[in-house]
Amino acid sequence: MGRIAQHFLLETSAIGFLTFHTAPVQFHEKGRKMTASPRLGRTLRLLRDSTAGLALTALLTVAMPAVFPDGRAEAAAGNSITAKVAVNIRSGPGTDHSRLGVLYRGEFLTVRGSASNGWVPVTWRGEKAWVAAAYVATAQEVRESASRPGASGSAWTTTRLNARSAPRLTGSIQTVLSKSTQVTLTGQVSGQWSQITWGDGTAWVASRYLSSTEPTQSTSPTPSHESVSPTTTPETIGSRWATSDLNLWTGTSGNRFAGMAPKGSEVKVTGTVLGGRAQVVWQGAVRWVTARYLSETAPTASSSGGGGETCQASFYSDDSATASGESFDQWAMKAAHKSLPFGTKLRVMNLSNGKTVDVTVNDRGPYVSGRCLDLTTGAFKAIADTRQGVAKISYQIIS
Repeated sequence: MGRIAQHFLLETSAIGFLTFHTAPVQFHEKGRKMTASPRLGRTLRLLRDSTAGLALTALLTVAMPAVFPDGRAEAAAGNSITAKVAVNIRSGPGTDHSRLGVLYRGEFLTVRGSASNGWVPVTWRGEKAWVAAAYVATAQEVRESASRPGASGSAWTTTRLNARSAPRLTGSIQTVLSKSTQVTLTGQVSGQWSQITWGDGTAWVASRYLSSTEPTQSTSPTPSHESVSPTTTPETIGSRWATSDLNLWTGTSGNRFAGMAPKGSEVKVTGTVLGGRAQVVWQGAVRWVTARYLSETAPTASSSGGGGETCQASFYSDDSATASGESFDQWAMKAAHKSLPFGTKLRVMNLSNGKTVDVTVNDRGPYVSGRCLDLTTGAFKAIADTRQGVAKISYQIIS
């Protein structure tokens, strides 16, 4: 048996693959030639198969890369992952853990370990956090889906649009394009971004806010009463007061928006009403407003506080530019309103707890019945719990 053991050790001492002799082992004892028993042969075969299996497992462990649950290659610790859509950043690997923030499409975080059960451990503002693996891409995937050929030629912006230095939200804003601006596409596309020529170089814009169709221009003749010069205003017959925030238009029809008169404002009327709009004189200029929002009765002092509306406020997050052209920041003290001028400052009070927050209007919305304001997540959290979704509020225009 000593020679059999020695023979086994010699066979297993080789570096790399392990080999075994499958022929019956022979040895001599006291001058007699002897053959190992069938039991010994089975034992050696078992050792061979088991050890070879361990070796194969070790080789596979070294050669095979780790993968996300959906089969994508996993980023190693210290590398980065990029959000494919807006995805919640959580304090633990699961939806039952608290939400720390949002990683918006195109933004990235550093990976600090291997994915587990569909969650990737990352570093968020110096803290340990997790994001769902299904909504992020590795650096390799981002490179593979980077610039690719796309449509070239002319396109037109469908809203005010940020032009950035790189195809992601973290790219610096080079300029803000007005609605209906004609741009030239270079033909390069990166994810949801299209490259355009700008100045002596290029810039990147969100593809979904581009149209291949040139906007139509109104060719209908302008009625004479729409072109009255502010210095030659028509005679007025008296005053009316706005029963709501009042949109001011330059004509009896169409969407040529010229500003807004706050609720309770006094306007001078000429007595002309066409198409449901009344002609008024506001701050020395001739404008048209929706006639049904005018009252012959001046508001009382308690109801004319430059807003003061009571309604439901919601909160929102978005990954695009706001209607004013500013980049959206969910932690800034901002709000969306359907008609108040951009830059209007509001004081919002939660009627259930008395908490207040001052916000600036920089976006349009909400478009849900009964809601008058959409607050950023940060502004909403200052006065209410985001788990409520909406809060009953009142607001005042403060500047």
